[in-house]
Amino acid sequence: MTLEDVEVPVFNVFVHWLYAQEIPSDWESILRLAEAFDFVSLQDSSKYGYACVLILKCVMFGDRFLTPVFHRLAHNTFVKDHFSEKHGEVCSSVIYTAVIWAFDNLPTDSPILVMMVDLQCTAWDEWHDNEAERGRRSQLPNEFLVAVMLKQNKIRVCAETTELSACDYHLHESEKEKKACPANGKYWKN
Repeated sequence: MTLEDVEVPVFNVFVHWLYAQEIPSDWESILRLAEAFDFVSLQDSSKYGYACVLILKCVMFGDRFLTPVFHRLAHNTFVKDHFSEKHGEVCSSVIYTAVIWAFDNLPTDSPILVMMVDLQCTAWDEWHDNEAERGRRSQLPNEFLVAVMLKQNKIRVCAETTELSACDYHLHESEKEKKACPANGKYWKN
């Protein structure tokens, strides 16, 4: 069977999952697993951007090929990467390469899109953007920018802290699984 519109790196991650029933949680392992190219020469931000988009493509692959466990794991891997349990806080906003890809490809009701907006409003600071990120600002999707504006207005009008929990953006198989989620009840406040 030939899957002409499936990229080799995405399929490599899927095959790894078939055997190991896991997706690595660090981007360097994901890139090694993908075996897509010689990523050694890339800057760290480019490697991380590629890994983020790769995981988002795995989310789409899992949905498209009706593998709900893989779909959920890829989705939750992407979410978990943006919440740092080591430091007890949200790492930062989502890299723009991933935002651009996600808003062009994920369904409009995806919790990942909501998370991207929420993180941009609560965790982003201008110093987060390196030169490459500043260059991508003009490519940000209109839907993302409008959603950020609306969310910022809600935050300002309510004049209260915003609490974010990775569990709120996870996909759970059942209510029981959601209650048992390690991120359930762990909040980051801005």
